[in-house]
Amino acid sequence: MVWDDSPPDPGSARNVAEFVDRLRSLKVWAGNPSFQELHRRSGLASSTLSDALSPRRAGLPRLETVRGFVRACGATDADRARWEAAWRSLQGGPVGAATPHLLPRPAAPFVGRQGMLDQLDAVRREQADRRQPALALLVGGAGTGKTATAVHWAHRVARHYPDGQLHVELDGFAGRPAAATHAALARLLRFLGVPPADLPADPADRIALYRSLAYPLRLLVVLDDARDAAQVAPLLPAGPDCLTVVTSRSRLSGLVAREGGHRIRLPALGEREAVALLAAMLGAPRAQREPAALARVAGHCGGLPMALRVAAVGLADRPEQHASAYADLLDAAGPLDGLDPHGDPAIDLRAAFDASYHALDEPARALLPTVAAAGLAFTARTVAARAGLPPPEARRRLHALAAVHLIDPTGSDGYRMNPLVHAWARERARESPHRRVPRPSPPEGRPAPTSNGCPTAAYA
Repeated sequence: MVWDDSPPDPGSARNVAEFVDRLRSLKVWAGNPSFQELHRRSGLASSTLSDALSPRRAGLPRLETVRGFVRACGATDADRARWEAAWRSLQGGPVGAATPHLLPRPAAPFVGRQGMLDQLDAVRREQADRRQPALALLVGGAGTGKTATAVHWAHRVARHYPDGQLHVELDGFAGRPAAATHAALARLLRFLGVPPADLPADPADRIALYRSLAYPLRLLVVLDDARDAAQVAPLLPAGPDCLTVVTSRSRLSGLVAREGGHRIRLPALGEREAVALLAAMLGAPRAQREPAALARVAGHCGGLPMALRVAAVGLADRPEQHASAYADLLDAAGPLDGLDPHGDPAIDLRAAFDASYHALDEPARALLPTVAAAGLAFTARTVAARAGLPPPEARRRLHALAAVHLIDPTGSDGYRMNPLVHAWARERARESPHRRVPRPSPPEGRPAPTSNGCPTAAYA
């Protein structure tokens, strides 16, 4: 087979005649094999192949014919996807009959997060100025409102992406198996108008087709609840007018390093914003009547929007009760028991924290009881001493806990834990097989045995 420098570009075809001309050029690029040889390679009839390349054609060849022909000409996976994207574009547009507007309903009310919204706006402006694909990563712990922030902002800027706004739930920390990248690509391709019967079976072909279809479009893609960089990387469109927002409890450091993503961390809400969210959900009359009590309730929620929304529902279910009584209930029961999820696992705080825990490796899980016992603020040196670990190993495990935002770094050696997460961690520690149980005292007057039979000072 004779190869020229580069194959013809199907994306430059503006009509049927030019597309067919590019097909003929591809045949020449491939060494001008005979139609009989192309039949042998593709399984397509020679007459079908000849007709597909006829300059007198009034319409495009069938997609199956184009696929077989370009494969027989030795095109790569990426090239084959470009031919398919060009065919679909000429056939009536790559997005099919309707532009996809797939953003979920925005959470209402939405309070605060102005700094994070400003950072997202800056990413969008930079993309528009430079005309290059952009990636924003919204990361933070369970219940911090990452999805709500991403969706709120996406609705606000949707007009800048007229070819579509896509949303895919990746279930990275949903307490169920994470969505496979292959399945997520199938959803994205269907959103872009590819019929299920036409989805490529080969993963590389599926990635190439998605990128080819998305490349010329002005798309906003929200990839929600990602587990890690490997799950996300194949789902990123590469077009200059495409912007992707990813939400995750993971730091997604690999995406920052490889793809140049802008990482935006969502901390817990401050006290004023937390009270404002409760007030917005309950309405002005009640909020103005009970400001001090609402501040007490907000204090039990650790600044987590999920907890605040659950608390607001608890207050709304007790319209005849003063908010101070609900705050007393949280004082007595503790916030994890007092914030009733009403049977909905999507707002169950324990389940949310458990999902982060299960993403950890075993050594990091084993350190959690020690971290819980260390209090709300602690240092790596303190944890290392309590756990009996070398400081470098303690820091590695603490880094793993921080990577899923169960703890937050506060300095070169310091960490802190959200009060709600701390309450959950103490519960976990009581149930953990890793909990260090004190050894019982020996009978009075007898030395404690050791593994070599000699007395020990452990009970002194």
